[in-house]
Amino acid sequence: MPYIIEKLKLCFHVHIRSTRQCVLAILIMALVLVVIVPCFASETLPPASAADVQLKQLNVSADAVLYSQLHYTRPIADAVFSILVYGLILQTGLAAKLQDMVRKKFKNRLVQIALYYFLISAIAFIGCMPYLFFYSHWLPVHFDLSKMSDLEWFIERSKRFLVNTALGGIYWSLFFLLVQKFRQAWHLILFAVLAPLSAFFVFVWPITIDPLFNDFTELSAGSLRTYIKELATKAGIPDADILVADKSRQTKELNAYVTGIGPSARIVLWDTILAEMPENELLTVVAHETGHYVLLHVYKGYAISMVALFLGLLAAGLWAPGLVKRLPRRWGLSELTDLTLIPVVVLMTAPTALLLSPLESSVSRMFEHEADVFALKLTRQPVSLANAFITLAQKDLIDPHPPEWVEFWFFSHPSLGKRIDFALTGLQKPK
Repeated sequence: MPYIIEKLKLCFHVHIRSTRQCVLAILIMALVLVVIVPCFASETLPPASAADVQLKQLNVSADAVLYSQLHYTRPIADAVFSILVYGLILQTGLAAKLQDMVRKKFKNRLVQIALYYFLISAIAFIGCMPYLFFYSHWLPVHFDLSKMSDLEWFIERSKRFLVNTALGGIYWSLFFLLVQKFRQAWHLILFAVLAPLSAFFVFVWPITIDPLFNDFTELSAGSLRTYIKELATKAGIPDADILVADKSRQTKELNAYVTGIGPSARIVLWDTILAEMPENELLTVVAHETGHYVLLHVYKGYAISMVALFLGLLAAGLWAPGLVKRLPRRWGLSELTDLTLIPVVVLMTAPTALLLSPLESSVSRMFEHEADVFALKLTRQPVSLANAFITLAQKDLIDPHPPEWVEFWFFSHPSLGKRIDFALTGLQKPK
């Protein structure tokens, strides 16, 4: 009851100074509640529906448990396949032979780098195809989370391969050119170049790369667009575009996100979430995503990644020359300017990334929890937020209660079970 009265005070800004005023206010507001609309969660959010006051039942299907368990193995499978594929490329001498070939065929250094990187990446792409097909296509189709055909999936993956290879080629070209020119301080100069370049890619990605894979259209005018605009204004991005991505041709999973910085900032809703999630739940999801922007998570994430990059390059500058001399001769790597350094770096990165995953995951979970807190404070709709998490669990086949070690090691978000509990109790004042 105290919560209801407090809610009504918030919605209508009633300042109750006496018992008579209190009774009169309650009667008037009761009339409004019954005849006009349900209680408003805040002055900028839409009327609450029945779903706001009734918590959905969380039913965890056997498919959700099985699908989640299979996906728990993906990060490990990713590391294992990368080690096997790139290990074979190096150990069989293929990496060294390809290096000799591109050096004989082409004299231009940039052409050598680009061609070698493409060939190595293509071989690895083919070698990892069984793993990619199983996790990113067969499983979603088998569990009715995707309706893509095998050919559609292959075309999609091939496009991503070409984009990633083009971007990787840029980074590796910079690396080799700087190592060749600055033998001693290459790692420091490389960092000075990569830091602003990475920031540039964060800015241009939503307007140049994302449209290669999906069509983005403006959200049609209506109450939902109005309320999202109000949320965006509160989040400090009042002029951000509100776009809808046609993800339904690729997946049945639900998602919404904020991306870009400055003029490229935009709120993106998958058409699947518009079709499957009630409006009051969807607004809490959008509030969560705008929270990332208000709390500067994009910038903080970039800063953390740059610290990691600096430390990684610093370690490489100190230890790489000595490490190169200890590698097998058949790998064809005798100095840092050799192109065979590419598969060697990828080979070493795979287990390193797996070992450091808990650190990265913990930072990400912290950001996600902060965004949940922001969404609760902004919308004051705890049950709607909890229901949104329940909808995600049921539609995306997510086990809300994974093993603790799996969550600790791999999860970028807190488990949905914990997020549901927090949504319902996180803002309650202790008695």
